[in-house]
Amino acid sequence: MYLMKTYTVNTLQNLSIQLTKRDPSVISNTDNAFTLFYVKFRAAAPKVRSLIEQIEQRTDKSPEYQQLLSEVHQCYLDQRAFLLGPSIASTIVDLTSQSNKDHCALVRSGCAFLVHVCQDEHRLYNEFFTKPTTKLDELLVKLCTLWYDVFRPLIIHVNHLETLAELCGILKNEMLEDHAQNNMEQLGAFSTVAKQMLEDVQERLMYRTHIYIQTDILGYKPAAGDLAYPDKLEMMEQIAQSLKDEQKKLHAAADSSLAEVQLEDPDSENVIKSGNPDVLKSRPQSSISPADLHGMWYPTVRRTLVCLSKLYRCIDRMVFQGLSQEALFACIQSLLGAADLITKNKTLTDGQLFLIKHLLILREQIAPFHTDFAIKEVSLDLKKTRGTAWCWLVELGGPILPIFS
Repeated sequence: MYLMKTYTVNTLQNLSIQLTKRDPSVISNTDNAFTLFYVKFRAAAPKVRSLIEQIEQRTDKSPEYQQLLSEVHQCYLDQRAFLLGPSIASTIVDLTSQSNKDHCALVRSGCAFLVHVCQDEHRLYNEFFTKPTTKLDELLVKLCTLWYDVFRPLIIHVNHLETLAELCGILKNEMLEDHAQNNMEQLGAFSTVAKQMLEDVQERLMYRTHIYIQTDILGYKPAAGDLAYPDKLEMMEQIAQSLKDEQKKLHAAADSSLAEVQLEDPDSENVIKSGNPDVLKSRPQSSISPADLHGMWYPTVRRTLVCLSKLYRCIDRMVFQGLSQEALFACIQSLLGAADLITKNKTLTDGQLFLIKHLLILREQIAPFHTDFAIKEVSLDLKKTRGTAWCWLVELGGPILPIFS
């Protein structure tokens, strides 16, 4: 047993020493280094695989062989950590310098790199061993954490909701759902670190959303053009009517200039006219009024709906429900303030119509989210209890307590 351990451990250690003594120019190149580390270990696997198989076969019969196999596992993983750690750290630094300003590209490239590392390490492990061990995933979690330690300080300084929402989509949809869930055996360690990354991004997104609601929705200061109701609606309707009139003139001119062409069918004497309404169908016309386009909505309504659309697929349903209630409350408060200003500048009817129009827009646009946007408040009405207690004390003829006086 001692000879088996000595031979296996010495083979693995000597292999690492040979790799570290090679030309520094080869090792400094991360691509060459990873290729070299895998190729050399894979070539050395047949030398010890048969011996390791014998150890694995005897683990069920003897605790000494279980201990021996554990020590061999630890030696193998120590050598892999010794070789891979510096190369992975160097690669992460290179990726960060290349995509320092593009956080989404940095996450994609970093996660793709970690996915390949985890898959390659599992394949290489299977070249040496036939029985799995949890120690391998523990090593891979440590290696993936090198990337997490670089990634997290960058995330906590991202302020844009668009960037944070896209990062959530990359981690949640592309990495966890498309990659990790389809290969949990090899990507379990990556999944653990990726989930931690996702939670950090979601936490940052919720924090920035709260600030955005307070500053850009509830604290929005309307410009004169935002309150130009109903003037801007009337102007857009006039523009729409003028466009319709121009289209009618163009169609009339085109119809008058077309000559009616007769095409004779050789099989029958049917005549097809180019002006036949069954052959030439009229062009579809848009029935949406320019006054109903998104650009005509009050800015806080537009911002609220865009914000909710970004959050919907990025965070949990219960968290989204709470943030959406906060956003809608802030939006409605801004609409009430704008309606009051319109009432002062125009008439009460104009202010009320402005408010009704945008409340209907909100109700229509939030329907696809399938979320309960109502804020439920629970209160206790103790008036009847107080009255009952009062009558009960009076009937007993006891002293009246100060609380009922």
